[in-house]
Amino acid sequence: MSCTDLERIRMLQALQDFPSRYNTANPSDVKRAVNAGKLEASSISCEAVRKAIVYRSYNKATYYFRGHNEIEYHDIVQWAAGKIGVPDKMINTLSTYRLEQEVSQKFFSKVWDSLSPAQKEKIIHDLNLKSRWNISLSEVAQKIYELVTDPWSLVVSILGSTAGYAFAESDTVCMFIMTVSMIKSKG
Repeated sequence: MSCTDLERIRMLQALQDFPSRYNTANPSDVKRAVNAGKLEASSISCEAVRKAIVYRSYNKATYYFRGHNEIEYHDIVQWAAGKIGVPDKMINTLSTYRLEQEVSQKFFSKVWDSLSPAQKEKIIHDLNLKSRWNISLSEVAQKIYELVTDPWSLVVSILGSTAGYAFAESDTVCMFIMTVSMIKSKG
Protein backbone atom coordinates (compact mmCIF):
# COMPACT_ATOMS: atom_id res chain seq x y z
CA MET A 1 0.00 0.00 0.00
CA SER A 2 2.91 2.38 0.65
CA CYS A 3 4.45 1.87 -2.80
CA THR A 4 4.32 4.63 -5.37
CA ASP A 5 2.71 4.12 -8.77
CA LEU A 6 6.18 3.81 -10.33
CA GLU A 7 7.19 1.14 -7.82
CA ARG A 8 4.03 -0.84 -8.52
CA ILE A 9 4.69 -0.48 -12.25
CA ARG A 10 8.19 -1.89 -11.71
CA MET A 11 6.74 -4.86 -9.80
CA LEU A 12 4.17 -5.51 -12.53
CA GLN A 13 6.85 -5.26 -15.22
CA ALA A 14 8.92 -7.83 -13.35
CA LEU A 15 5.86 -10.09 -13.33
CA GLN A 16 5.43 -9.47 -17.08
CA ASP A 17 1.84 -8.44 -16.40
CA PHE A 18 1.48 -5.63 -18.95
CA PRO A 19 1.02 -5.91 -22.71
CA SER A 20 4.52 -6.75 -23.98
CA ARG A 21 5.61 -3.27 -25.10
CA TYR A 22 5.01 -1.88 -21.60
CA ASN A 23 6.94 -4.63 -19.81
CA THR A 24 10.32 -3.17 -20.80
CA ALA A 25 9.29 0.47 -21.15
CA ASN A 26 10.50 3.14 -18.78
CA PRO A 27 8.11 3.09 -15.79
CA SER A 28 7.45 6.83 -16.32
CA ASP A 29 6.26 6.05 -19.86
CA VAL A 30 3.89 3.41 -18.48
CA LYS A 31 2.56 5.97 -15.99
CA ARG A 32 2.01 8.43 -18.86
CA ALA A 33 0.13 5.70 -20.77
CA VAL A 34 -2.14 5.24 -17.74
CA ASN A 35 -2.68 9.00 -17.46
CA ALA A 36 -3.49 9.15 -21.19
CA GLY A 37 -6.02 6.33 -20.86
CA LYS A 38 -4.02 3.85 -22.97
CA LEU A 39 -3.88 1.55 -19.92
CA GLU A 40 -6.54 1.26 -17.23
CA ALA A 41 -5.66 2.98 -13.94
CA SER A 42 -6.58 -0.27 -12.20
CA SER A 43 -3.76 -2.01 -14.08
CA ILE A 44 -1.23 -0.41 -11.70
CA SER A 45 -3.19 -0.77 -8.48
CA CYS A 46 -2.20 -2.69 -5.34
CA GLU A 47 -4.86 -5.23 -6.28
CA ALA A 48 -3.24 -5.70 -9.71
CA VAL A 49 0.11 -6.48 -8.05
CA ARG A 50 -1.51 -8.94 -5.63
CA LYS A 51 -3.43 -10.68 -8.42
CA ALA A 52 -0.33 -10.93 -10.59
CA ILE A 53 1.89 -12.39 -7.86
CA VAL A 54 -0.79 -14.90 -6.82
CA TYR A 55 -1.27 -15.90 -10.47
CA ARG A 56 2.47 -16.39 -11.00
CA SER A 57 3.26 -18.19 -7.78
CA TYR A 58 0.44 -20.66 -7.28
CA ASN A 59 -1.06 -23.53 -9.24
CA LYS A 60 -3.12 -22.15 -12.15
CA ALA A 61 -5.90 -24.65 -11.51
CA THR A 62 -6.44 -23.22 -8.04
CA TYR A 63 -5.84 -19.54 -8.93
CA TYR A 64 -9.53 -18.75 -9.42
CA PHE A 65 -10.42 -20.24 -6.04
CA ARG A 66 -7.65 -18.44 -4.17
CA GLY A 67 -8.13 -15.02 -2.67
CA HIS A 68 -5.69 -12.30 -3.60
CA ASN A 69 -6.50 -9.71 -0.95
CA GLU A 70 -3.92 -11.19 1.41
CA ILE A 71 -0.79 -12.93 0.25
CA GLU A 72 1.75 -14.91 2.22
CA TYR A 73 4.80 -13.11 0.84
CA HIS A 74 7.34 -14.98 2.97
CA ASP A 75 5.91 -18.29 1.70
CA ILE A 76 6.21 -17.04 -1.88
CA VAL A 77 9.84 -16.00 -1.28
CA GLN A 78 10.56 -19.42 0.25
CA TRP A 79 8.97 -21.18 -2.74
CA ALA A 80 11.02 -19.12 -5.21
CA ALA A 81 14.18 -19.69 -3.17
CA GLY A 82 13.66 -23.43 -3.43
CA LYS A 83 13.10 -23.20 -7.19
CA ILE A 84 16.28 -21.15 -7.72
CA GLY A 85 18.47 -23.45 -5.63
CA VAL A 86 18.84 -21.73 -2.27
CA PRO A 87 19.73 -24.42 0.31
CA ASP A 88 16.84 -25.63 2.50
CA LYS A 89 18.63 -24.61 5.70
CA MET A 90 18.70 -20.99 4.50
CA ILE A 91 15.10 -21.17 3.27
CA ASN A 92 13.93 -22.34 6.67
CA THR A 93 15.97 -19.92 8.80
CA LEU A 94 16.53 -16.63 6.97
CA SER A 95 14.31 -13.59 7.36
CA THR A 96 12.26 -12.53 4.36
CA TYR A 97 14.66 -9.65 3.68
CA ARG A 98 17.78 -11.89 3.70
CA LEU A 99 16.02 -14.56 1.66
CA GLU A 100 15.04 -11.90 -0.92
CA GLN A 101 18.73 -11.04 -1.23
CA GLU A 102 19.68 -14.70 -1.74
CA VAL A 103 16.97 -15.15 -4.36
CA SER A 104 18.03 -11.94 -6.12
CA GLN A 105 21.68 -12.91 -6.27
CA LYS A 106 21.00 -16.49 -7.42
CA PHE A 107 18.45 -15.36 -10.02
CA PHE A 108 20.66 -12.64 -11.43
CA SER A 109 23.60 -15.05 -11.61
CA LYS A 110 21.44 -17.66 -13.38
CA VAL A 111 20.22 -15.18 -15.97
CA TRP A 112 23.70 -13.68 -16.41
CA ASP A 113 25.27 -17.07 -17.01
CA SER A 114 22.65 -17.84 -19.68
CA LEU A 115 23.35 -14.66 -21.69
CA SER A 116 25.59 -14.51 -24.73
CA PRO A 117 28.78 -12.42 -24.56
CA ALA A 118 27.05 -9.74 -26.68
CA GLN A 119 24.10 -9.56 -24.28
CA LYS A 120 26.46 -9.30 -21.30
CA GLU A 121 28.37 -6.52 -23.04
CA LYS A 122 25.11 -4.66 -23.71
CA ILE A 123 24.14 -4.80 -20.02
CA ILE A 124 27.60 -3.62 -18.96
CA HIS A 125 27.32 -0.78 -21.48
CA ASP A 126 23.74 0.09 -20.47
CA LEU A 127 24.74 0.27 -16.82
CA ASN A 128 27.78 2.41 -17.63
CA LEU A 129 29.99 0.10 -15.62
CA LYS A 130 33.62 1.17 -15.65
CA SER A 131 34.90 -2.36 -15.04
CA ARG A 132 34.49 -5.37 -17.28
CA TRP A 133 34.73 -8.94 -16.10
CA ASN A 134 35.36 -12.02 -18.20
CA ILE A 135 34.38 -14.36 -15.38
CA SER A 136 31.05 -15.73 -14.26
CA LEU A 137 28.80 -13.16 -12.67
CA SER A 138 28.22 -15.64 -9.86
CA GLU A 139 31.60 -14.49 -8.57
CA VAL A 140 30.96 -10.76 -8.91
CA ALA A 141 27.19 -10.32 -8.50
CA GLN A 142 27.60 -8.46 -5.23
CA LYS A 143 30.07 -6.05 -6.84
CA ILE A 144 27.58 -5.29 -9.62
CA TYR A 145 24.88 -4.51 -7.04
CA GLU A 146 27.31 -2.12 -5.32
CA LEU A 147 28.15 -0.34 -8.58
CA VAL A 148 24.59 0.13 -9.81
CA THR A 149 23.26 3.52 -8.75
CA ASP A 150 19.84 2.99 -10.33
CA PRO A 151 18.89 -0.63 -9.58
CA TRP A 152 15.86 -0.51 -11.86
CA SER A 153 18.16 -0.03 -14.86
CA LEU A 154 19.58 -3.45 -14.00
CA VAL A 155 16.12 -5.06 -14.16
CA VAL A 156 15.24 -3.29 -17.42
CA SER A 157 18.57 -4.35 -18.91
CA ILE A 158 17.89 -7.96 -17.96
CA LEU A 159 14.35 -7.86 -19.37
CA GLY A 160 15.53 -6.17 -22.58
CA SER A 161 18.50 -8.49 -23.04
CA THR A 162 16.52 -11.63 -22.38
CA ALA A 163 13.73 -11.08 -24.89
CA GLY A 164 14.27 -14.60 -26.24
CA TYR A 165 14.71 -16.12 -22.80
CA ALA A 166 11.72 -18.23 -21.80
CA PHE A 167 11.00 -17.26 -18.21
CA ALA A 168 9.46 -19.99 -16.10
CA GLU A 169 6.86 -18.83 -13.59
CA SER A 170 9.45 -19.24 -10.83
CA ASP A 171 11.88 -17.01 -12.76
CA THR A 172 9.20 -14.36 -13.12
CA VAL A 173 8.51 -14.53 -9.37
CA CYS A 174 12.27 -14.30 -8.73
CA MET A 175 12.39 -11.14 -10.88
CA PHE A 176 9.51 -9.75 -8.80
CA ILE A 177 11.33 -10.58 -5.56
CA MET A 178 14.50 -8.93 -6.89
CA THR A 179 12.46 -5.83 -7.73
CA VAL A 180 10.83 -5.73 -4.29
CA SER A 181 14.24 -6.12 -2.68
CA MET A 182 15.62 -3.22 -4.72
CA ILE A 183 12.64 -1.01 -3.84
CA LYS A 184 13.12 -1.79 -0.14
CA SER A 185 16.86 -1.16 -0.24
CA LYS A 186 16.54 2.25 -1.89
CA GLY A 187 14.09 3.49 0.54
